[in-house]
Amino acid sequence: IVVLGYYLNDVDYILFRDKATNPNSVFSFLDVNSPLGWFTLNFFVPNYAYYNIAQFTSPQKNTNFTDVLIRAHLDDKVWNEQAGNLQKMVQWTTDHNAKLIVLLWPQLAAIKESQPALQRVRDFFKDKPNVQIADISPLLEGKPTLSLLVNRFDSHPSIEANKIAADLLYSIISGNTP
Repeated sequence: IVVLGYYLNDVDYILFRDKATNPNSVFSFLDVNSPLGWFTLNFFVPNYAYYNIAQFTSPQKNTNFTDVLIRAHLDDKVWNEQAGNLQKMVQWTTDHNAKLIVLLWPQLAAIKESQPALQRVRDFFKDKPNVQIADISPLLEGKPTLSLLVNRFDSHPSIEANKIAADLLYSIISGNTP
């Protein structure tokens, strides 16, 4: 069994190639060669204040980041490249007689808004042999956003969100598919 935890930012490696599509372009990064940039990069308090408080907690910047990722999944050029790479994973699991479980993660602070992008991923995998889609979105809907995040400065899945994912995967692997 191979488990692919699919996050919307899994497409960002394609976007990073071009400043116009780079999701990090909504954030401001200091020049690490300048004295202020070096100081901020190398010392915890200024680094934390600049990057965690001033940058990544900005609702405007984070909303833009989510929008960029959703639009990327709906852009045929970007999606076709992503789909080609996903097909390689499907082929590898087929060649190795392995089942592929695709655990779909929405943007945790934008579960409903993530659905058009996740639908594109669902549609790609839905008829593939030996592939099962595990969409965690319905299990996360209605839960307080902050309970799903590591903390308000870090949008990675919390312990609670990971437990929900683990329970879903366990039920699938043990044959008790929800």
